[in-house]
Amino acid sequence: MSYEQALKHWGNHRKDRFVQQCSGPAHEKQVVVDSFEIYARRSRESMEKLLAEPMKFPTYIAQNSCGEWEIVSPHNLFGTEIQTHEELVRFAAEYAFE
Repeated sequence: MSYEQALKHWGNHRKDRFVQQCSGPAHEKQVVVDSFEIYARRSRESMEKLLAEPMKFPTYIAQNSCGEWEIVSPHNLFGTEIQTHEELVRFAAEYAFE
């Protein structure tokens, strides 16, 4: 390779390094989802399912570590006792649908 060819070759590499992206377009935004939004969405969706299904009262509900509401046994330490469907609706409005 001659000296002139080597300089042209080097110039192309500099152009590639600053102009062309090897790893895909860098101008696209990355969407960052807040973990609180995911937790709140799971809470709302699971509470909507609880409100829609028929259940016997009194019942106990609790939120698991993923943010989903579920029916638990009366012996669960974190369970909340719900006496009527109206009380469940008030509870959902206060805690799940903020």
